[in-house]
Amino acid sequence: MEKGKSADWSVNENRIGLDHEKWRKRLDAMKNFISEDDRSVMDLGAGDMYLKHILPENVSYYPVDYMKRCPETIVCDFNSYEFPEIKVDVIVASGIVEYLDDVDWFLENVCKSCEKIILSHMG
Repeated sequence: MEKGKSADWSVNENRIGLDHEKWRKRLDAMKNFISEDDRSVMDLGAGDMYLKHILPENVSYYPVDYMKRCPETIVCDFNSYEFPEIKVDVIVASGIVEYLDDVDWFLENVCKSCEKIILSHMG
């Protein structure tokens, strides 16, 4: 993706497509890296918030996305240098790196916000 071309997230979402079954299988696998000691999870690029439904009930869940998909969604545009000011045990970022203009900035903010990062890319 060309630098500066990912600013319109919805265009990229439509171009790349959202195969929910594929994303759910990936999140099922990623969930295995969340331990019993992890009590809070921030889901970057939360989409349909499938991760929320497979986490234990005692885990606080913070969905973050470029648009409000539910009342709890924290709306942030990473390409406009917006990042939630929340500290959590775990950040899950599944398949969003490809959408980012400034990956270094994004990863710096992720590292400041959590103890554990679970990151995957599309492919």
